[in-house]
Amino acid sequence: MVLLFGFEVPLWAFMVIGIIGVVLVWKLIKFALTILIIVVIALLLLMFVDFLNIFQNFENLINNII
Repeated sequence: MVLLFGFEVPLWAFMVIGIIGVVLVWKLIKFALTILIIVVIALLLLMFVDFLNIFQNFENLINNII
């Protein structure tokens, strides 16, 4: 038993809180990595499309129409 703010808290309660904290932090890291992977893939796709001059061709098409 640990005395915390005048209350006696059993050690297993700290273990449960610690396990829940680790699980929540892991889920947060997993979500952040998923978002990072999506952003990197989107940027790589944009770089590939720019490498193929698709944006330039689309701009030329619009300028020819106008």
